[in-house]
Amino acid sequence: MTAIAGLCHYDGRPVGPKLARMLDAQARYGPDDRRDWSEGCVGLGRNLMHMLPEDRFDRQPLTGGGGRYRLVADVRLDERDDLARALGMAEPDARDLSDAALVLAAFERWGSDCFDRLYGDFAVAIWDAQDRAWLLARDPFGDRPLHYYRSGGLIAFASMPKGLHALDDVPYRPDADLLACSLDGIFPAREASCFQHVLKVPRGRCLRIDQQGVLEVWRWQAPHTRLKLTRPEDYHAALREHLDRAVQARLRGAQTVATQCSSGLDSSAVTATAARLQGALDRRVVAFTAVPRPGFDASFVPGRIVDEGPLAATLAARYPNVEHVRIDTRGRTPLDGLARLFQDSELPAGNLANEPWADAIFDGVRDRGIGVLLIGQQGNMTISYNGQLGPASWLAGGAWRTLAREAGAMARDGQPWRSIAALAIGPNMPPILWDRLANALGRMPNPAATGLIAPARRAALGLTAGQARAGRIVRRDSIAARVEVMQRSDGANYSKAMLAQWRIDRRDPTADRRLTEFCLTVPEDQYLRDGISSAMVRVGLGDRLPEAIRMSRARGLQASDWHIGMGEARDRLAEEIEAIAASDAAAQVVDVIAMRQLVADWPEHGWDRPQVQAQYRSTLLSALAIGHFLRLAEQHLRAIPQRNGGVRCRESGC
Repeated sequence: MTAIAGLCHYDGRPVGPKLARMLDAQARYGPDDRRDWSEGCVGLGRNLMHMLPEDRFDRQPLTGGGGRYRLVADVRLDERDDLARALGMAEPDARDLSDAALVLAAFERWGSDCFDRLYGDFAVAIWDAQDRAWLLARDPFGDRPLHYYRSGGLIAFASMPKGLHALDDVPYRPDADLLACSLDGIFPAREASCFQHVLKVPRGRCLRIDQQGVLEVWRWQAPHTRLKLTRPEDYHAALREHLDRAVQARLRGAQTVATQCSSGLDSSAVTATAARLQGALDRRVVAFTAVPRPGFDASFVPGRIVDEGPLAATLAARYPNVEHVRIDTRGRTPLDGLARLFQDSELPAGNLANEPWADAIFDGVRDRGIGVLLIGQQGNMTISYNGQLGPASWLAGGAWRTLAREAGAMARDGQPWRSIAALAIGPNMPPILWDRLANALGRMPNPAATGLIAPARRAALGLTAGQARAGRIVRRDSIAARVEVMQRSDGANYSKAMLAQWRIDRRDPTADRRLTEFCLTVPEDQYLRDGISSAMVRVGLGDRLPEAIRMSRARGLQASDWHIGMGEARDRLAEEIEAIAASDAAAQVVDVIAMRQLVADWPEHGWDRPQVQAQYRSTLLSALAIGHFLRLAEQHLRAIPQRNGGVRCRESGC
């Protein structure tokens, strides 16, 4: 894992100490080795954390094209041997190359088209001295962040925003409007970060950036041709092959690996596959499962799996090389990780209730000296996609026989006809009309529900109740819908934070590009088949998952006991809200009065009720996370020194 940085002064000013500041700011993400290069007005460099065997050959920044190109990359390549063969390299020669060196060779051969041929996680920056332009690229689904700044005569990039904010030229200004809108569930543009003037390179893009502007020169294209195999068993065999290869690629450089193993299909599939592959090498897997504290009522929420430990244990018992570790959150609260998230991820917590158990698992992984954690985060869109967009597409496409067959099977399985009709009709209706109908039928929460945005800020932004839902795009094309979800949920900054805090490389086989492209091309009637949702994984992985997990229809409830830890720390919660109220930047964005009232009305009972969960777990904790982020950003802004007589932007921008 690597943190990269670079800049060019197009007005000819020398780089001077600026590159060093950018790398210093990101030292936590790559403490093992540092190298840089500069010449006149341009420079780039990297901080390295050794995670792969080939990292010992890493000599970035690299020079290519007869001196025309300089490259730095944060990269873990899959299928190195295949890439080397395509490049005409002898196997012994490729064995002594770092992943970054292979990326440079691919770019020299194919230009920006090389990114279609690279598999794995990458964020790449290339300086083209001939064209005086930067090329910045990211893979479609990985967790390697890349940010940039372009203004006047300066173009700069860095893995994390702090690398850019190390420059006097880059204003430190949180994007208060973006954060306010997020409280209502309004998603920002994919290139937006939490800071004004700092942009992200979106997943699956390569941007060419120079004085004239920003040009997209490569974009990953989702497949749109459906796969046609003879039998369901053929699809299942292909799924197993792709999953085996995806997990195998992510075992690279590790002896013992850890997994984040719930009772769900995705993490169970990843854990089981890792166990099979590791077992063949006489290596171990340590599977961590978050469970409620002892004595917690397992029937807390009817129809949900409150304690996922017993089901996960049935999986672990199947494989003798799996050590099962149950982790609870006694002594932890959602407040504990707020400052760390601000420092290391430079984002507000996305799901604050889950932070205590996630941090407990990360502590356990680190304490065992394990550096690789496998997860199944994107599985809902790939291996365990439920096929629920199938009925709508069959209705729209006139596939009446398939629709009738599956609707009948779903009804025989106990699903109400009203729900089946909703699956077929809903995505084919205008979103506003469908929301009104669904709300009247009690199928969804009140679409007028809103986040805790300060009233004056809401008025200034012109935000109305239900605006996020009204403005969304409903797709009956499952490929487009799933790709949108996967590319929008960009957790790259959080992965860098894990690296800085725990020295853990989080890897997701269910986000593997080849696996994802395969899953996108599988027809809908393979995912929803004979009335069984997620049929591909439920049936196709019968060779490796226990029946109790494969055929369970109940969903796990993560952090089911979060309110106990939070309730025990109500005094700290109240203190944090007062600190938010005392921050001009934060108090202008979140509704402090409503937050105080929710804490004052803290329920003694009824935490199983959806309305209570929505008010506290979702609404209150989201406002708390964003308020805390803005409060610390304001403190950080006041502490920024003035260097060389330069004036940093000191207003909050809020």
